[in-house]
Amino acid sequence: ALSGAEFHYSTGYDDLGRFNRVYRELCSIYGEPMTYQETGEGIQAVWFGGNSKGYVTLEYFYRNGRYYTTLIYGN
Repeated sequence: ALSGAEFHYSTGYDDLGRFNRVYRELCSIYGEPMTYQETGEGIQAVWFGGNSKGYVTLEYFYRNGRYYTTLIYGN
């Protein structure tokens, strides 16, 4: 069984559009996130996706000159 999966999307410019679209989609599926943090590092939102999915984490951050949107399923 698949215990987890990660999806990464990066751009060379600051673009919250993809994060916002995925955030809205996840809210429509799972409701409001359990935690939502904005820090100097970026943004992280975490949902509990049920026993089959475990935790679902959506992140947006800047690293090494790139902006990343990351979606993680699993623990």
